[in-house]
Amino acid sequence: MRTGSGLVATVRSGYSPLGQGYVVGFRCAHSEGSSVSKPVDNTLPPAIELNSDGFLSSLQTSPHIIKDSGNEVLVQDKDSHLLDLYLPQKRLHVRPIRTSTNTAQHKLGMHEDNSGILHMVAKADQAVTVLAALQQYTSFNDTLKKINLKSQQHALGVLRVSQITKKTYLNWSDTTLWMAARAAYESHLVADDSSLGLYAEKSANNPNQTLYAWYFKDELGTYKQLLYPTPAYWEELKTLLSASGQPSLDSQGRITHVIGDKTYHAVMDYRVESSGVTDGKAKLNPINDVNNDTTSDFEVIYANGEKQVLYILPAAS
Repeated sequence: MRTGSGLVATVRSGYSPLGQGYVVGFRCAHSEGSSVSKPVDNTLPPAIELNSDGFLSSLQTSPHIIKDSGNEVLVQDKDSHLLDLYLPQKRLHVRPIRTSTNTAQHKLGMHEDNSGILHMVAKADQAVTVLAALQQYTSFNDTLKKINLKSQQHALGVLRVSQITKKTYLNWSDTTLWMAARAAYESHLVADDSSLGLYAEKSANNPNQTLYAWYFKDELGTYKQLLYPTPAYWEELKTLLSASGQPSLDSQGRITHVIGDKTYHAVMDYRVESSGVTDGKAKLNPINDVNNDTTSDFEVIYANGEKQVLYILPAAS
């Protein structure tokens, strides 16, 4: 239940216990460490203007993007260049970062790649790559400021939430450096009298998972946009997992790892902490049970010494 002014009651919910039965396929992953030869560019790509190359017109007239029902509207803001796709009960708010004229291998329509990035393909040889953008970002940061937090957007749409001043507040531990999240591509229409603000609430798909939800209002109604926990540095984690299988990340923060004939699924904790490790190598290590479900969890140590807990979902397929 959501009550109050919209400020989150805690900033350390992480991933709640999932119960027994975690699979342990990730133990096969390369864990002794992998050197990173050069720093990864974690800057947020600028939004590009689409009209100059005719891409916006192609998207607006494509039946694979704008359906025949007449209920969809596609608009690009002339100043920010952010793109909004308005649907009857939801909307997409995205940052176009790249156009391509060599994408014949992609299906027409909208699809995700193996890093959870969305591509809008209007023609066999024309596509726009877009990152999810947080709705009403200035208002979001104003809400965070009231609880001593701030946010920055980075590569792959990663939202970096950190303290403004270092202090013990709202269960923010001494070892927590920041929280890593990715905004959902879709914002869904909710009851108009819903309380506005940022809330921690149970996932509709998994009642044992706690997610952050951003409630905002505009001239079209009141909407809810979820913030999913995500790897702080996906490319480093992907490199570690690739040593033993085929990893992928979807836009909802769900990691899929195929090892032989087994498929495993996992999610990250929001929290990114200091590991104290300074050898410049990325590692994936088994650790003791963090969330009291009787099963060992896993810890990702990134090359910069930051770490993040990785939780394996219960069932393998």
